[in-house]
Amino acid sequence: MAKTKKRKRLLEQAVEDPRSVPAADAAISVEDAPTARRPVAGRPSLTAVGKISPLVSFRVSSQLREAALRRAAAEGRTVSDLARDALERYLRR
Repeated sequence: MAKTKKRKRLLEQAVEDPRSVPAADAAISVEDAPTARRPVAGRPSLTAVGKISPLVSFRVSSQLREAALRRAAAEGRTVSDLARDALERYLRR
């Protein structure tokens, strides 16, 4: 009986916030919780809620990478954020 109560509590917690329950404890089936949300990996979408943001990747010199890391750290931002801003500015010209 105690195991069932714990499972129900974990299920309710997983539905509220999937990240709050360790994966091993949150092993629930569709039959157990048809309304349970799947945990979403990664960062929030930049496109729209529920949409996947496209990924753009490119190579740079090690000097450019180091400069970008320093600038991002100094500004409290990520290199991805700096790259997005730079690409947006370039395309608006």
